Amino acid sequence: MTNDKEIQKTFQIGGDDQGILYLEFLGNVENVEDNIRQAELIEQHIKKIFRDNPERKFNCLVDLTPVSKNTHYPSPKARQIYARMIDSKEFKKVSIVVPNSLSRAVMNFIVKTTKKQVRTKLFKNRKEALDWINQ
Repeated sequence: MTNDKEIQKTFQIGGDDQGILYLEFLGNVENVEDNIRQAELIEQHIKKIFRDNPERKFNCLVDLTPVSKNTHYPSPKARQIYARMIDSKEFKKVSIVVPNSLSRAVMNFIVKTTKKQVRTKLFKNRKEALDWINQ
């Protein structure tokens, strides 16, 4: 299993003054254990943002563009974690940039397993995703 510091290099989370959180996947992990740990680390980071801002609701843009050609299917446990995150009551909208059809199918499957408490939509590019969030 890869250490947390190396796994954290595979994603970046940031925000802006408009209340948008940006989750960008920068690289893939190579095995099931790392895949689950990546999802756990992302969830921990997002939950910390929620705890630090208890009065706020956020929009979120998830960008899979950098990894979409080489992405692998997330493990069942990682899919559960991602679905739970998407359903967080602290999110108003979640847009997911998925330019590749295989990655789109994977993300569509994850979105369908959510409880649909949060408006979620898939996009082929970042501009469309941001336009939808800002509506």
